Amino acid sequence: MKKIILRTGIFLLFICFVALIGHITGLINLKKIWSNLEKFYFSVSVNKINSTESLMKKIYVRYYGKWFKQVAFSQTADSYENDTVVKSEIWDEEYCFPSNLLIYLTPGDTSNRYIFRNDSVLTYENNVLKSEQKSTHDVIILSMDIYNMTCRQIMKRWKDLPYDTKKFHQTVCDGKNYYVVGAVEGDTTSNQIWFDAEQLFFVKMRKQTPQGIKEVNFFNYMQLPDGKGWIEQEVEFRLNGKVYMREKYFNIIPQNKFDKRDLIRQSDRGLDL
Repeated sequence: MKKIILRTGIFLLFICFVALIGHITGLINLKKIWSNLEKFYFSVSVNKINSTESLMKKIYVRYYGKWFKQVAFSQTADSYENDTVVKSEIWDEEYCFPSNLLIYLTPGDTSNRYIFRNDSVLTYENNVLKSEQKSTHDVIILSMDIYNMTCRQIMKRWKDLPYDTKKFHQTVCDGKNYYVVGAVEGDTTSNQIWFDAEQLFFVKMRKQTPQGIKEVNFFNYMQLPDGKGWIEQEVEFRLNGKVYMREKYFNIIPQNKFDKRDLIRQSDRGLDL
């Protein structure tokens, strides 16, 4: 037995030595090797999803390196008052990892726009910056960003968000299974995020705001070509249970050759991309 352990140790040391030499000479990418080993370890060690961290490990194993980093789409945006549509608009949007979202309020015209960038939102009118406010866009982070992060990066990002990741449960709604981060079973008022239990994508945010309980629901997901992740096609916004906006996406295009410099030009200053 001692001989087997000794031989195994020598073999592992040899593998590490070869990997190190390969990395130094540029023949082997240690970062990629470590990432693959970590994904393999999580895939065999996480048998049951029963905590926020175990869910994030499963998301990392399934989607890291496979999820889209850039996408563009158009959408209808219907505003509601008392269950009646009072305004309908068409917007163009572009997302670029990490945490960058452009919203053009007039199709084909980039002069009027919102730019969500990391922890800020900038508002432009006729290409003039009218306001810049601190704002962390939870939905961008939890529906797109985390699928291109390592588990450690994801858990670190959660710490910046208003959710108690120690609270976790699984629930069933309309016959479908969901994982809920931020609340225990039966709690419908705490800040919480719902994930589809089968495909592990984001489906709901419920959060306390000064105006009341805000809820964002994602529907009608479609899988992008070549398995590049999933994207919702309908979004519903509620405040204290009442719908105040619905969005429907169309012309969804993953942009693998998206020029990040466009974002720099749009914001009139450098971005942390």
